[in-house]
Amino acid sequence: MKEVHTPNASNVNLLFQKTLLKNSSKLAIQDENNFLSYNDLDRSVNNLANWLKLKHNFKKNEVVAIINERSVETITAMLAVLRIGGIFLPIDPSLPLARIEYMLTDSEAVHILTSQKLELNYQNRKNSFVFIDDILKLPQYNELSLVDIKTSDPAYIIYTSGSTGKPKGVVTKHEGLSNLISVFTNDLDIRQHDKVLQFASISFDASIWETFMAFFTGASLHIVPQNTIMNPRHFETYLNINKISIVTLGPTYLAYLNPSNIEHLNMVITAGSQISSDLVRKWSKFKYVNAYGPTETTICATLWKRSTMEEIESIPIGKAIQNCEIYVMDSNLNELPAGQAGELCIAGINLAIGYLNNEEMTNKKFVFSEALGKRLYRTGDQAKLTKNNDLIFLGRIDDQIKIRGYRIEIGEIEYYIKTYPEILDACVKVVKDSQNQDHICAYYLSDETINNIQLKEYLSSYLPSYMVPNHLIRLENFPLTISGKVEKSHLRSPF
Repeated sequence: MKEVHTPNASNVNLLFQKTLLKNSSKLAIQDENNFLSYNDLDRSVNNLANWLKLKHNFKKNEVVAIINERSVETITAMLAVLRIGGIFLPIDPSLPLARIEYMLTDSEAVHILTSQKLELNYQNRKNSFVFIDDILKLPQYNELSLVDIKTSDPAYIIYTSGSTGKPKGVVTKHEGLSNLISVFTNDLDIRQHDKVLQFASISFDASIWETFMAFFTGASLHIVPQNTIMNPRHFETYLNINKISIVTLGPTYLAYLNPSNIEHLNMVITAGSQISSDLVRKWSKFKYVNAYGPTETTICATLWKRSTMEEIESIPIGKAIQNCEIYVMDSNLNELPAGQAGELCIAGINLAIGYLNNEEMTNKKFVFSEALGKRLYRTGDQAKLTKNNDLIFLGRIDDQIKIRGYRIEIGEIEYYIKTYPEILDACVKVVKDSQNQDHICAYYLSDETINNIQLKEYLSSYLPSYMVPNHLIRLENFPLTISGKVEKSHLRSPF
């Protein structure tokens, strides 16, 4: 493990203040409607933080849900919650209402920061509502004194897919987020002149990676409109007009883009899924980084930077970042030598506190290794080490899958399919098409014919769109192993 103890690295607020002092008049953030310098952003953050304390009786370590579209106001709200010692819970308003309601209840969020047009969806809740539509027009307050924040204090909660049918909230620390400053400045060489794209949904920690890549380095953050993302050609134009230099994208979306159409890009970062050598070669005119990191390890745990494409068949996920350790282990948590496949386990200051209100799952996934004398997170990912200690990702050990960069528990999809009337049993697997693209396929048993359109609509009321199966296939029975389990390899492909 490479240990680099960055001064004040345990406190996100102090790191932002340090950036502010050096970049007060420089562009900090812009979306299609607003743009703010670092000084203006700091003033807006301070005003909202004061508003929360004085008008809404905010107390330290309270959970604040932020339900809003990606925007300058949304990012301002995240920083304001951190400034007064709160824990922000970012929620994409496009998620199913039932899923959002579960997150709000499970997290015991005291306050909801949202827009007036979205309030009607939550009008039956007793939370304190703060509308951030006019966040830039709040009264001017005196500068707040920085709250005393400990290394172990929680910073934010991200909900990930859960095998029990309910998402689970991952509680991360200030220390883990602050640790990324060395990744941004030393490993990725992000500088003040860079323009960082904000692409990811706020419900995913990739958005936090993008945000603090800018705010820890003095770069500017550019929030691309959602309708632009939906059109790859318009997206390429947006990159050129705004002279974007750093993007973090899923491999599937990157495959839709043409690098010849892009002028100012300096670095492409992929994360969330396995990537092919062909994709890396396609983007060889730019610096290329492949990153890996579960939410439970504060976004990023390993990095691979392309230097040469010679003799590379499997693109690695690289080596551990600073203050992080990686181990490939057998089922008894014994270390395995290079070349042997095992479970990827991670240790270091970037580990999350655990799962909110779920001690059983926390104890199952975050374990203490007596042999190593440290706490480990068991990722459930299979990997192996090469001779030069690069990690190769080999897929999932359990039933968790990754689709377009999203980590998904198959059990959660199966859970909701089984709740549909007339369905007796269900199983889900990932199937590749002729273009090697992954598709979620669901197979179910029912005595009666099911309308698949209605079934998809039902699932869409509980699951995000990326978790709704692409294909629904009715079977009379499942192929079984001798132990009575579904033999998924014998399930027919829809292609």
